[in-house]
Amino acid sequence: MSSKETRFSYVYKSLKCRITERLLLPGSRLPSSRVLKDEYQVSLFTINKVLAVLREEGLIELEPRRAARVCRLENERTFSASVEAILSQKDFLLQLYQTMELVLPPLLTFASHGCKLEAMPHYRQVMKVKKNGDRAGGWRPVSGFLCDVLRNGGGDLPVDLYTALELQGRLGFFVDKQEAYTGYSLKKYFSQSDVFIRILNVSDNRKKYFELCRLYQALHAEIRTGLDQLAHTLPSLPLQTETTFSWNPNRGREYRYMHIVQDLEIKIGTGIYPVGSYLPHEAELAQLYQVSVSTVRSALAILEQRTFTKVRLSWHAGYPKFVSLVKNADAMKTFSSAKFLKWTENSIHCRDLHVSCRCVLITHI
Repeated sequence: MSSKETRFSYVYKSLKCRITERLLLPGSRLPSSRVLKDEYQVSLFTINKVLAVLREEGLIELEPRRAARVCRLENERTFSASVEAILSQKDFLLQLYQTMELVLPPLLTFASHGCKLEAMPHYRQVMKVKKNGDRAGGWRPVSGFLCDVLRNGGGDLPVDLYTALELQGRLGFFVDKQEAYTGYSLKKYFSQSDVFIRILNVSDNRKKYFELCRLYQALHAEIRTGLDQLAHTLPSLPLQTETTFSWNPNRGREYRYMHIVQDLEIKIGTGIYPVGSYLPHEAELAQLYQVSVSTVRSALAILEQRTFTKVRLSWHAGYPKFVSLVKNADAMKTFSSAKFLKWTENSIHCRDLHVSCRCVLITHI
C-alpha cells in the first residue's frame, strides 16, 4: 500500500479484485465484517464503508446479521477484451509466476514444519475437491488451505504476499475462464488436490522443498502454455503494458498495537517474560507504551491468536482485572533462551518485477 493510498482504498481494491477475479464466486459469502477487520487490520467503520460502496456498484448484497453475498457480474468483458487484457500483461505474468516458483516453496516448507494439516480450516474442503472437483469449489479450497498453513506458521505477512501473487497473477482467469476460449484449463492441475497435502506432510524438509519446487515449476509451465494458446486466438499479440507487482509488507503493521505485539513477542522469545509468568496488567502496559487500554487489548488479542499468551480473569480489591499468562505450549518451544530470532531480507528481482520479502527464521545458537 503506497503512502498516498488510504486504508479504505486498499481494502476496496482488494475485495473488488477478489470478486472480479472470481476468487469469490457469485452466490458465495464474504467473510464476516469482524473477520475482514482483523484480516485487513482496519476498523469496522472502514469495512462497513467499503461494503456499502461494493453494494452500490452491484458487486455484493447486504443482509441484516448475515455476511455479504457476492452478486453475479452482469457486465463481463467480451472475449477479445478479456484475452487482450491478459496478453497485454504476458511478460509480467510470466515473471510473476517465476517469482512464485522461487518464493512459495521455502515459505510453505517453513510454515508447514510441525503443522497439523488436518486441523486447518480448509482441510476437509480440499479432500472433497479430489472427489467432487468443481462442485467442491475447485481451486479455491486449495488456495484457502495454503493460506491456512502460511498463517499457522508465519502469521499474516506470508498470507498477504501469497494472496497478492495469486490475485495479480489472474489465477481465477486461467482456471475458470480460459477453457471457454481455448479448451485449455488449469483445472487438472488443482484436481489432484491431495497432492498438496501429501507434499506438505513430508517429514524431510529438504525433500518437501524440492517437491514444492517441482510443483510450482509445473504451474509456471502450465501458465506459459496457456498464454501461448491464448495468443493464437488473436491476429497479433497486443503491446505489453508496463505493470508492476504491488505489495507492501508493512501494510497493517504500522499501527501502534502491532508495534506492541512485536515488542512483546521479542520479550517473550528472549525470556524477559518467561514461560508461566504473567505479563504486566493492561493499565501498566498502557502506561509503558503510552497508549490507551483499548490499544493494549488489541495487542493482547493478537498474541493470544498466535498462541503466545492465555488470558485469565483475576480479581483485585473486589474489581475484575485481566491478566495474560505466557503460554507453555508447543509454539513456545522455538522461543527459549537457547534460540534467537534472526531476520533475513530477501529481494527477488525478475526483470521489471521487484518483490521484497522479509521472513522470521528461528534458529539454534
